[in-house]
Parts: sequence; C-alpha cells; structure tokens
Amino acid sequence: MAQSACLYEVSFAFLVRRLGPDARAAIVRITLIGGFAGTLAFPAGALLSDAFGWRGAVSIAALVMIFVLVPVPGWAVFRLRRDAPVGTVESEAADRIAVSNALRRPAFWALGAALAAISLDHWLLVQFMVPILTDQGHSVGFAVTIAALIGPAQVAGRLVLLTIEKTLSTGRAMLIALAGLFIATGLLMFAGVTPWLAVIFGIMHGGAIGSMTILRPVVIQAALGPAGYGAIAGFIQIGPLLAGAAAPILGATLLAGPGIGGVFAFSLTLSGAAFVLIRGLRIHG
Repeated sequence: MAQSACLYEVSFAFLVRRLGPDARAAIVRITLIGGFAGTLAFPAGALLSDAFGWRGAVSIAALVMIFVLVPVPGWAVFRLRRDAPVGTVESEAADRIAVSNALRRPAFWALGAALAAISLDHWLLVQFMVPILTDQGHSVGFAVTIAALIGPAQVAGRLVLLTIEKTLSTGRAMLIALAGLFIATGLLMFAGVTPWLAVIFGIMHGGAIGSMTILRPVVIQAALGPAGYGAIAGFIQIGPLLAGAAAPILGATLLAGPGIGGVFAFSLTLSGAAFVLIRGLRIHG
C-alpha cells in the first residue's frame, strides 16, 4: 500500500490538477528521468546484496528514501502548489461528478482492464527475469543486465514517441506499443537459443512500456474526457496497481506449476487481451 502511493500515477494526477494543460510536458520530463530507475536499481541491488545481504540492501534503500526521497518531493510539491496558475485546481464536487459519470461508462471498465493486463504483464516478466533467463541457460549476471536494460529502453521508447507523435494518433501509438509488448514476449520464449533475442526483448519490452507511460494519461483523457482527470485516473489505476501487486504471487505459482512456458502463455494472453480492449475503444486523439 505504501509503495503504491509513490508510483507515477500519484504524481500524474497531482500535476494535472496543478498545471492543467501544461501537465503533459511535466509528465514527459518526469518519465524520461524515471526511466533510469531500473538501470540503477537492479545493479545496485545486486551489489548491495552481495556486500551486505538482502537485509542490508533493504536497510540502505530505506535510508535513501528517508533522507532523499521524502524531502525532495516535499519541496517540489510546495513549489508547484505555490506557483500553480489560478483556476487549474478542480473542486472536489466536480471530481465526484466526473468519477460518477465515468463509472457508468463501459469505456472506463474496458480501459481499466487493459491497463491492469499491461501492468500485470510487465511486472510478471520483470520480477521473474532472473529465473526465466537462468532456466534458459543464461547466467545470473546476464539476467540482471537484461533487467537493467529495460529502464534505458523505456527512455528510448519515450524519445521515439516524442519524435513521431505528430504523425500518429494516440490510439494507433498505443496499439503499436501493445503489439511490441506481444512480440517481445514471443522473442523471450526463444532466448535460450541465442542471447541476442533476450537483448531485443529488453529493448522492445522497455520501449513499449516506456511509450505507454506517456500515452496512458493521454489515453484516459481521450477515452473519458478531461473533466476530473485526477480523480478518474486515480480510480482507474486501482486495477493496474493491484495487478502489479499480484504479479509476484501469480508468477511464483506459474513457475512452480507449468513453469516458464506457463509464464510465457499468460504474458501473451495479457498483452493480446489489452490490444483487443484498446482497439475496441477506437481512440483517435
């Protein structure tokens, strides 16, 4: 629960409420920088665990959060509240009305299900990257490298999206990213044949997830309208956050049962279902 309060969705909602139409540029900057989190976290976690054990690694991470990740966002929130343009913050009553209207629309539930499937697919593969690749005959070091590659690939995907966004509608860009997610899993299935397939997987999967991080708030607005975005986005992200939390349990269950073949089949099903749901929304914005 605490970790869920620290993810992208909270900052997206805050920025939209405080910055209004200027929020998209701020979201892009945050996601570009945040894309390097995995690049630092996976190697750092491996090094700290080797040096101090997992408890020591977690303790060091907690100290960084207390002394860096609490005061810096606190200062940023203070500045944004102070400098926000007058009239950009919607009232709570307007938020309640917008959420109530959204909950009665099939598009809300279809989009929520698609985003939950994407979240579950992503975290399922990322969190079990090491056992998947080692089962295919690769070393732990190689598996950690592939996991760390996903972060920079997310940044690259966002930069590519920003370069071509004027030539693609939001809906088409989202479908292309979902197709990339599906193909990436297909490549990972055969990564035991050659390491390069795992590398291409990391690039494609990271690029797809990275571009969808930017597309997600735009898709929500395009499908459900701009009114009450913060409140609606908060509600619609409940499913994806719960899906991400369920990923470790589901992944462990699949690995203990059908094995990595079951993980791959489930992953392909998730990305395929998300593609069908997003295509059914016919988003053109």
